[in-house]
Amino acid sequence: PDVDKVYMTYVQATTGRGGWPMSVWLTPDLEPIYGGTYYPVKDVFQDDQLVMAGFRTVLRRIASLWTTNRKDLCEKGAYVMSQLQQYLSDSGSAEVSEPLEDSLAEHAVLTCTEQLRRRFDQARGGFGGAPKFPRPSEIDLLLRSHLLNKGSGDSADAAEALHMVVTSLTKMGAGGMYDHIGGGFHRYSVDEFWHVPHFEKMLYDNPQLATTYLTAFQLTGNTRFATTARGVLDYLLRDMRHPEG
Repeated sequence: PDVDKVYMTYVQATTGRGGWPMSVWLTPDLEPIYGGTYYPVKDVFQDDQLVMAGFRTVLRRIASLWTTNRKDLCEKGAYVMSQLQQYLSDSGSAEVSEPLEDSLAEHAVLTCTEQLRRRFDQARGGFGGAPKFPRPSEIDLLLRSHLLNKGSGDSADAAEALHMVVTSLTKMGAGGMYDHIGGGFHRYSVDEFWHVPHFEKMLYDNPQLATTYLTAFQLTGNTRFATTARGVLDYLLRDMRHPEG
């Protein structure tokens, strides 16, 4: 776990997300020079544009750089490792910070909303391409953004935030990532359409998703969201409880 934490932190810092399978390329001194999570076997193109390099392509690129620019890679790897060790040391001893002032918290919400808007998949909901994770914290932030904008009289931004929520939750709940027989969500979709699930259900995200769907139901009155939330809760109560509590 300690080793995984170091390299997972590296992947999260350099790519913006983490998870498994995780691939990290190291120097002989075990210092990371490149990393990521899922790579398809072949390159993935959309409208003749490369949207995700295949594993073989990544290997060829790294091999080429290792041959032509090894010294620079090793120096960067050593620097990154020193920064990671410093970060992990500081985070382990950091004191609990004071809550943000309301104005700063609202600014943070709206700034994150803009970042999510740029990554939003207008056709299929969610953010970014495959693999797609049902991140309830992002949807919750957009719900908060909707209410903030609505309260300040910015109806256009409020409507846009709610549109991202409704589209994402609708597509997620209608796809194969949601278990339409047993209830509950699988961990993520291996494609951008929410069709093919990664076949495992997690206790850490399903309760959050139930809360997110219920909040969306309260705001929109869309009974489909309430039905999905009930399916998640039924699954949790049936399959994820221990006899001793």
